Amino acid sequence: MPELTEMDGIPVQEIRDHLERVVGDDLFAGAARLCRFLRFTVESKLSGREAQVKEYVLGREVFDRNDDYDPRLDPIVRVEARRLRAKLTEYYEGPGRAEAVRLEYPRGTYVPVVTRRLPPVLAAAPNRLRLPWFRIGVAIGLIAVALAFYRLGPLRSPQTVAVIPVRWLSNAGGLDNADAGIAEAVDAELANREVVRVIAWPVLLGYQTKHVTSDEIASDVGASTILLISVRDVERQKLVSVFVMDAGSNRKRRAESYFREDLTTFASQRAVAHQIVSDLAPLLRQAH
Repeated sequence: MPELTEMDGIPVQEIRDHLERVVGDDLFAGAARLCRFLRFTVESKLSGREAQVKEYVLGREVFDRNDDYDPRLDPIVRVEARRLRAKLTEYYEGPGRAEAVRLEYPRGTYVPVVTRRLPPVLAAAPNRLRLPWFRIGVAIGLIAVALAFYRLGPLRSPQTVAVIPVRWLSNAGGLDNADAGIAEAVDAELANREVVRVIAWPVLLGYQTKHVTSDEIASDVGASTILLISVRDVERQKLVSVFVMDAGSNRKRRAESYFREDLTTFASQRAVAHQIVSDLAPLLRQAH
């Protein structure tokens, strides 16, 4: 296929120059995966291979997933796409506000769209003609928002929970390996009872040996709340501790403890998981 000379009506070289300014900005420093995402998708479109820019391909080529990668179980591409859209918005509102070219990723696709920003005079002219209608629209919108707050209170997003055994995050002594079995049972019960949106256990299993922090796991999978499960030997009993944490801030919202004589069987682990979910369900159902 012959090399394209322009994309979306904009010269290819201008797009490539713009791409290098974006990934070279301090805002993208330390965001290597987002830069790879940008380069791969833009270059795929420039080379006429945009039909190949699919979630599975991105998982393999950009995020180094294995042959058995299943986008239904591992949301890494969707999570990073949301981060990329937010980062580009921040760039164009800040250091890149003077850029004439813009890269956009419409929701539902990973293929970039390139646009050229209108000069300020041309962009403002139509608005002067529509100004009265614009003000009316803003007024209506403000009234609608006020009614929503009056009737429903502040609008908040449902929680997405990741259940993580503490032992995956720490090599401290005294931790019991029953924490993973309990965490898996809590994950399953939260999902089956539809208490909250919960990250699928097969996705979380991928972090079992990665030795990363709970915040890194939460950021990768798009979780807003973390449930940490810990099991220790205390006075000839097993102490199960559960910590409800806000992802990002690490603010502890609640902690619960349970003593059990034995946690070696699946039935005993499932029983304590059932108690944990029953105790925490009211808290987890609250919008966050």
